[in-house]
Amino acid sequence: MKNAGLIATPDPTKQTIILSYGGNQKRKLFITIRDLYGQIIRNSLMQVPAKLDISDLHPGCYFVETIEGREIRRTSFEVL
Repeated sequence: MKNAGLIATPDPTKQTIILSYGGNQKRKLFITIRDLYGQIIRNSLMQVPAKLDISDLHPGCYFVETIEGREIRRTSFEVL
């Protein structure tokens, strides 16, 4: 599992995050958002960079995973 190049900004946030890879490469990826307990909050296929509305999430820390082929990358963000 890697996190190199996967970026979630701004962090912390209340409304939206922008999920991107370094170099602004456009990629279609499976994106999963998990809470601290590992429960899947969202799961979708999206083109990255992507602007995600997270205004419905409760305050706390979350993990974002992207899956491209057999490669999984993970980063985290905080909702205020």
